[in-house]
Amino acid sequence: MAKTIDNAKDEIASLIKHFRKNLDYVHSPSYKEVQARQEFIDPFFMALGWDVRNESRAAMQYREVIPEVSQDVEGHKRAPDYVFRVGRDPVFFVEAKKPGVQIKNASGPAYQLRRYAWSAKLTSTDNLSEHEIYQRQIDATDRQIYNLVYELYGLTEKKIKIVEAGAKW
Repeated sequence: MAKTIDNAKDEIASLIKHFRKNLDYVHSPSYKEVQARQEFIDPFFMALGWDVRNESRAAMQYREVIPEVSQDVEGHKRAPDYVFRVGRDPVFFVEAKKPGVQIKNASGPAYQLRRYAWSAKLTSTDNLSEHEIYQRQIDATDRQIYNLVYELYGLTEKKIKIVEAGAKW
């Protein structure tokens, strides 16, 4: 059965609630990245309709999501945590981190993800400074998060304008 947008909203809302309820634990040093992937990241993308666990039993070359696939990055073999594909073509990568990693203050994860995308020729970054690239990634991610939250709570355009007018970002 295909997922509806309401199913996805409910599943994501449940994940958010579970995360908030366990905030101290998921931010503890003992909470590992693999746990975050199993408990939150996989279910998040599954809620959005991605076949993260290959439940369709597709052959490797046709899987939508490939975890830990090795690729050549600057002459070395590296493996992004997830490669999301349409057909055989990569569309985007996800580099998972445990919730305790402060990605806002650490440039490493963003650089790592950018390297994967650049090596796969997913983006054209030739004319942009490193700062501009990071800022565009941050802005796009922020906008996606805001839109998901607005949709999750069923905000109208009028209410969104009110929220964004009062925001300090």
